[in-house]
Amino acid sequence: MTRVMVIEDLGERVRIEVGEPLPLIAEVTPAAVADLGLTPGSPVWVSVKATEITVSES
Repeated sequence: MTRVMVIEDLGERVRIEVGEPLPLIAEVTPAAVADLGLTPGSPVWVSVKATEITVSES
């Protein structure tokens, strides 16, 4: 379990940043944000398909 830290509206997609124990960023549709009721601080459980992962250096 983690929490939504940042929600950034990018127009056709929304960037969601979650915190510890494994900070990550995911891009989803605005409809997904609305359907899931995501807001900063919302508790979330995150699952990712291995084929959908992109690794970039900070």
